[in-house]
Amino acid sequence: MKKMLATVAIAGSGVALLAGVTFASVGNDHTGYNSDNNASLKVENEASITNSNHYSVDNDIFGKANTGDNRAEKNTGDGSVDTGSTDFNVSVTNEGNSATTNLSGLGDMGTGNMSVTNSTTGADSNNNAWVKLENELKVYNHNYANVDNNIKLYSNTGDNKASFNTGDGSVSTGDSSATITLENNLNTINTTLGQ
Repeated sequence: MKKMLATVAIAGSGVALLAGVTFASVGNDHTGYNSDNNASLKVENEASITNSNHYSVDNDIFGKANTGDNRAEKNTGDGSVDTGSTDFNVSVTNEGNSATTNLSGLGDMGTGNMSVTNSTTGADSNNNAWVKLENELKVYNHNYANVDNNIKLYSNTGDNKASFNTGDGSVSTGDSSATITLENNLNTINTTLGQ
């Protein structure tokens, strides 16, 4: 009784190994009479990618614009107050924690050209040939963001007085406006697998 065992085992880790096997062949050829023959081909491809990002920011913004608190009082003639305008524009943009994984050239994930055959086998022989292919790709993306935006704006054109004048008293105040634009672009993940 003739017994044959042929095993090809290929294993690896890392993205570069995903190209895998380009050619592998194993089989039972010219086996003997009443023999047991086993041929196996095993291919294992493993890749693990980890992206870890931590983002922390504190924005403390204080703004003050004042054209008010004016006085035109106790004049012998007329008393007049005319204030200007205040205009606040605050823009805050927080950007961070962008994880991009781009794997190209994966193709057939390591299968390549694999051949397993039984040929010219003997009479009453038992011939087994098999292929085992394992592909494992793991991508881990961990993003953590902590953002504190503290914005305080003070805008004033008022609290003006034109009083106790022997003539006329008049107050004309300007406009007061405040605009806040706040944008947070955080924790974006882009994973692309290509051939």
